[in-house]
Amino acid sequence: ANLEVPGLPAPPFEIHPEQKIRGLVRAAAEAGLQFAQTLDAKLDVFLGIVAAQKVATTILQQHSVVSHGDLDQKNVLWDASDSPLLIDWESARKLNPTYEIVLAALDWSGFSSTFDHSLFSKIIAAYAGAGGLIEAGAVDAALRCILGDWLNWLMYNVGRCVYLEDAEQRRLGAQQIEFTLPIVLRLQRQLPELLSLFENGYGNAMIRSGVKRHGQ
Repeated sequence: ANLEVPGLPAPPFEIHPEQKIRGLVRAAAEAGLQFAQTLDAKLDVFLGIVAAQKVATTILQQHSVVSHGDLDQKNVLWDASDSPLLIDWESARKLNPTYEIVLAALDWSGFSSTFDHSLFSKIIAAYAGAGGLIEAGAVDAALRCILGDWLNWLMYNVGRCVYLEDAEQRRLGAQQIEFTLPIVLRLQRQLPELLSLFENGYGNAMIRSGVKRHGQ
């Protein structure tokens, strides 16, 4: 929805300060966490992600609309005619639409486990075919902010393991580090490949065919 509410500020992007990341990685080593050595070895990668995220957020904030905000599979129900019904709107907020469709396509195509390039392509194609606009200049920024989001979750869970006394919370934090760390590193490594899908493959045609309509 292309809604403008006077006085309503754009929601900020969450970015971990570089100093905080350095402190968390150092604290993980001092606490003897299982993944401390890997975290320390990849510290420069993490700091690079944050630096790129800061630039990317300024690009995405140039265009935002009110959108669902949590298009996970669990929040889409299908009726008898295979028409989708969206539920759980508590995360609705102003978002850049290119960011949201790229995030949803990565999620639905299983990037956190086994990435299905074909499914990713189909989702982007369906969005563009329905009249959705994929902004060429926002694709790289969207991917870098998504990577930054995963880094935020990784660092949050490092903090759970280091600073919380509750054993169950520390256990859950360790599980999430084990789950999230490979995703951060894989997404960072595959950014050029994902960008090439838009720059050299089906993406160009979709960006050209996308029609920016009111409310998108």
